[in-house]
Amino acid sequence: MRVRPSRHVHAVVSEHGAMLLDVRGRGHWTFLSSTAALLWSHLTAGVDTTEASVTVADRYRVDPALVESDTWALVEGLLARRLLVLDSGEDR
Repeated sequence: MRVRPSRHVHAVVSEHGAMLLDVRGRGHWTFLSSTAALLWSHLTAGVDTTEASVTVADRYRVDPALVESDTWALVEGLLARRLLVLDSGEDR
């Protein structure tokens, strides 16, 4: 699955984590851990969820299945809050 940031989300990413600002309404901040920020960077660069999970698992030398489970949880949460949207590839 490929996702992209919603148009109303502005992100600041560092090695310490990420801050996502949802500019709808009064604005709402979402903070991501450093690992979640790394996943965000890969996912919003057009990498699919499986490839992003494997890349992060390799970096931290952990079980890819565990990272993939965490990736799905992150993506599902961000989709539910409309911070990410499914990428159909039509806007590219």
